Amino acid sequence: MSDKISRIQLQVIEKSLDKMFAKLGIDVGFSGHFLDRINDPRNEKQITISELINIYNSLYDKFGIKISKTPEEVEEVIKSISTDINIPVNIHHNRKTNNIEMAAKTIMRKKNFKTPNKVLQVESFKTYIRNQEILNEMPNPVMIRDPKVIGLNNLQTKSPEDIEKIKQSITALYIDYLPLLATVKSKFESKIRNSLKGFHGVKFLSDTKSLESIIDKTVYRKKQLSSINDLVRGAVLMQKKSDADSFVKDFLSKNQGIIAGYEEKIRGQDTMYGYFGSHHLDLNINGIIVELQVMTSKLWKYKEEAHVIYNNSRSKPGGADKFDSYKSNKIFKIANIHESLHESNGQEITLSFDVDELEDMDYESWEVVHEIL
Repeated sequence: MSDKISRIQLQVIEKSLDKMFAKLGIDVGFSGHFLDRINDPRNEKQITISELINIYNSLYDKFGIKISKTPEEVEEVIKSISTDINIPVNIHHNRKTNNIEMAAKTIMRKKNFKTPNKVLQVESFKTYIRNQEILNEMPNPVMIRDPKVIGLNNLQTKSPEDIEKIKQSITALYIDYLPLLATVKSKFESKIRNSLKGFHGVKFLSDTKSLESIIDKTVYRKKQLSSINDLVRGAVLMQKKSDADSFVKDFLSKNQGIIAGYEEKIRGQDTMYGYFGSHHLDLNINGIIVELQVMTSKLWKYKEEAHVIYNNSRSKPGGADKFDSYKSNKIFKIANIHESLHESNGQEITLSFDVDELEDMDYESWEVVHEIL
């Protein structure tokens, strides 16, 4: 068995899941035995981080409210029929904190698992992950075990000399990781090309994150190196939104083993900028998290104007003002109903891609890997 889940990784998962379930007043926990059993050879096939997160996200969507109303202590089993994973849990009401505590006692991959307790049968993968924090906090499995990366994560930048030393260390580490990133990028491109068979009017782009962007994120924006989940990233651009939706649905169902996170940008979620209409997937390939964005070509091309709006407003207290917010919302709305948008002087407005990620995106450098007319 390979790719065992470490104690640190399980702690990160527990923390992220706990944030999500806290919205319902539920504390999530794993027993000490849970870590041993998740890596047990008796599972035959290693239980993955993606499988564990997907199961708990489906549990949240399907049974979260019901669990939050548990009146007394119960023993139940979370069950995924597609992965054969079973998680016996103890659920009880903590009178002191007034929260529901849900403690996973163990975990096993076993077909036809028998239990006298109530079964919470979840879907194999819930279409929408409601908590973006899991996507943002999930570290690269390879990097979180690398002593050099761990050392960089813990360094403090207190002086210009410190900053220069960290830049030098990141540069050396980046060079060390380039062969792995090249392998991951190649596997990623092959996987997407094969998944695009049968689709027409599609363009596939891919890119490796630049050293300058990594330094900006880690040194100046204080993000841990191991948590950067777009070292390799790509975009699938479709002519029709229905084709983009169809591709994502098919890809999720056929590639559950590598899915580390998923979110669909839904209209109404981003009230400030109004961004919606795209799919964002995190894929675990050789221990590196790869970001895949799927949307229409028009939404991808409409980028420069929203980029200007975002950059001009992100430093303002409270973000965008009413005019900028209205303009950005209007552009995204029209971009998603496939109509051309012109300002009053007749100049076409172009639109930036994802207002949450624009500051380190250089779309023009992305390589066109695959194109089907």
